[in-house]
Amino acid sequence: VIALADTFEDDPEELRNQVKGEAYFLRGAYYFLLANLYANPYSTATKHDPGVPVKTTEYIQDIYYHRHRLDSVYGVILHDLLQAKKYLKGITQKTVYRANEFAVSALLSRFYLYTANWEAAIRECDYVINRGKYQVLDMGEYINSKDTNFLDANSVETVFSQGNALATTLITLRPSSNKPRVSTFQVSPELLELYDEEKDLRRSVFFETVIRPARTTVRKTRNKSTEISDIFLIRYPEVILNKAEAMAMLDNPAEEIEKVLNMLRSKRYKNGETEKITATGQELANLIRDERRRELCFEGHRWFDLRRYAVSPRYPYKKEIKHTSYAVSGPNQNGDIEGYYLLKPFPEDKGWVLPIPEYAITFNNGKMVANERPERKLIH
Repeated sequence: VIALADTFEDDPEELRNQVKGEAYFLRGAYYFLLANLYANPYSTATKHDPGVPVKTTEYIQDIYYHRHRLDSVYGVILHDLLQAKKYLKGITQKTVYRANEFAVSALLSRFYLYTANWEAAIRECDYVINRGKYQVLDMGEYINSKDTNFLDANSVETVFSQGNALATTLITLRPSSNKPRVSTFQVSPELLELYDEEKDLRRSVFFETVIRPARTTVRKTRNKSTEISDIFLIRYPEVILNKAEAMAMLDNPAEEIEKVLNMLRSKRYKNGETEKITATGQELANLIRDERRRELCFEGHRWFDLRRYAVSPRYPYKKEIKHTSYAVSGPNQNGDIEGYYLLKPFPEDKGWVLPIPEYAITFNNGKMVANERPERKLIH
């Protein structure tokens, strides 16, 4: 599309620019996704590590592909997003399923957070915030309106969306031959404990507790009335949180960061009442990270956030994860705990990246380097 868009000379230049801009945006976004799935998190210590193969030509090449260096991949991502912003400037967005310049700036702010370029992250956030195109939905008013879908294509918070909604499919109740129904995944107790049940309205809007079997499910996308993704979704609250995080990394005054955070928090807490922020340094960074986890849960951020926190040059945070294993047994297929698998913090554990598919290694005659994968044993 990028290579051939300008050959359609009968089409208006504005349309050709829009098509090119959208294509650059998607290519940059896809490489960003690939790099964060199959390569180490970006840092000065890892930027020379293997990234993913890069192909930016439209024609077929008879070559074996290899993994480009991580900084080279990130260079392609930055180039594509900057090109997208140039071509989409001033273009009217007719649907949230097609990118505009604000979607690009929002994604750029995310990119700059991941690469610790905090001044640039703030600049891109301000580009979105200062235009006043998007708002934070007042959750008190939302509850009173009795809407059934918080994540919604028509929401004043939605900047861009593409793909399916998976959270409610993965965290659901599966019918069994005998009642009660059995559950698949459920919301982590650690996440639920972050919410103040009395004051934080998100606790009842984002989640729902059921009795049989006793568990908590996700209700952010409860129905399909207005299709929205929870995989590839850009919302205005993320822009606010990105700015607050970047400001904290630059040690901006707490009162200035509080003003930014309260653009979101005042719309999420009962009667808009928020506690004053007095934290500084690492404590303030952790507060913002918790707020990010509360707001953006089940939207595809958490895994990538944990990776980048581990290599952050300011206030690094490393997490060890225990994944409980259940043995299915009995007529109702109840799960009995048989032990757990342990994921040690990055970089102690190589399990923070996905394995390069074996077919890709074979097809490229071994030019594609595999990711080292530890043998993971069940701990009883």
